[in-house]
Amino acid sequence: MRALDIGTWDGFWAFEMERRGATVVALDLDDERKLDYPPRRRPQSFSETPRGDGFRMAKELLGSNVERVDLSIYEATPEEIGSFDLVFCGTVLLHLRDQLLALERIAGLCTGTFVTAEEYDRLASLVPFAVSRYRADRDSDVVFWLPSIRTWRRMLWTAASTASSSTRSSS
Repeated sequence: MRALDIGTWDGFWAFEMERRGATVVALDLDDERKLDYPPRRRPQSFSETPRGDGFRMAKELLGSNVERVDLSIYEATPEEIGSFDLVFCGTVLLHLRDQLLALERIAGLCTGTFVTAEEYDRLASLVPFAVSRYRADRDSDVVFWLPSIRTWRRMLWTAASTASSSTRSSS
């Protein structure tokens, strides 16, 4: 099985998937400047030390073959990194400006199972139609949009439909 771990950080899930027999690609951004930030919350300066030291250390200690790829999910295509039987995306989409574009890219990469562990907005989920709350101007961690359950379902459906129609049109 070929697996993709999106937003791998230190690689916990990537290494676990490899331990269970998968060939794994771990996707993340090493340069903080490439991360999505709301304009008012964008830091004035960034660390010159690339992210991913924990991943590299764990890979060496574990003797792992997981491949870490420094690439935004927005730019991830089958031509760039291939396709995957299993795609795992932890709590990553909440931190992205364009969640639907990320889901469309994921749908284009995933030939089997997609697993995600995103939070949903309980208050917004009381509304009888798909809504999201804009949360990017808060002082806590960067969360752009906090979708309701209905919104997550609609975005997943839209992304899957987009991937299916682009596959049909390229055949």
